[in-house]
Amino acid sequence: MVSVYSDMVQVVRPAGEPWHVFYRRLLPGTAYHCRQLDALAELHATRLRGRTATGTP
Repeated sequence: MVSVYSDMVQVVRPAGEPWHVFYRRLLPGTAYHCRQLDALAELHATRLRGRTATGTP
């Protein structure tokens, strides 16, 4: 969670893209969710390294 605006919160995905959601829609993350987010963050980092190595944006 990055910030709170009244009944909305701003959260950030592993890829770095923020989005807004009502705070009542957020649930505590389970161990499965944490592993899934870690895997997505690793995939995103791998893809960024691949782009950097090939020189494509």
